[in-house]
Amino acid sequence: MDKIIHHGFPEDKKLPSENELAIFFGTTRNSVRKVYETLEAMGYIISKQGLGHFSRLKRPAIDLTLRGDVSFSEKMSRQNIPYRSLNVHCKLIGDGSGDERLRQLCGEGELYEICRLRIVHDVPAALHYSYVSTAMFPDIKAEGKYIDSMFSYYSSKGYRTFISSGSELSVSFPHTEEQDLLECGELVPLLILESNCLDKTSRKLLELTKIVYRSDRFKYKINF
Repeated sequence: MDKIIHHGFPEDKKLPSENELAIFFGTTRNSVRKVYETLEAMGYIISKQGLGHFSRLKRPAIDLTLRGDVSFSEKMSRQNIPYRSLNVHCKLIGDGSGDERLRQLCGEGELYEICRLRIVHDVPAALHYSYVSTAMFPDIKAEGKYIDSMFSYYSSKGYRTFISSGSELSVSFPHTEEQDLLECGELVPLLILESNCLDKTSRKLLELTKIVYRSDRFKYKINF
């Protein structure tokens, strides 16, 4: 792993075979195979059936300021980074009764989860979940499946400046759906940013936000 990280192997070139490493380290092929499986789950290598194991092509890390008052698209635009967003789903999640923050947001309405996949340099990089109530946006059920930018959606409703509050950072590992969407192994750490998004003028709570970042795609900047 140290040689892969520090470019000891040419990128996208075949790594030593399981037999070669077993002989070199005086161990079994099965032990080497388990190591390769772990390296693939961590995102360092890719295995190709019948061809062997290869060092995964490394991409430059993207600078990302962890703040919720600027849209992801604007952050990418400022760096001239190719970017697109795909709406994954808009689904009803009830009244958020299992989470105090979601329950407060829901009010007298229903709660919808809108998920967008952020693709940077043609590679899946992040998932953005927005939790929105019909009490605040009555048409979100019909409109949510077409939204690829919540800030653009809010602007169309008359909200144009935003602030964030209650931000929390945590680290997790991807569940099966996130592995598929982000095209990553089960041991690639994810950085999760959760916060509230409010209209700056009226101080109305617009949404609760959860952004799931692939930790190997970004360099993170924290502003105080």
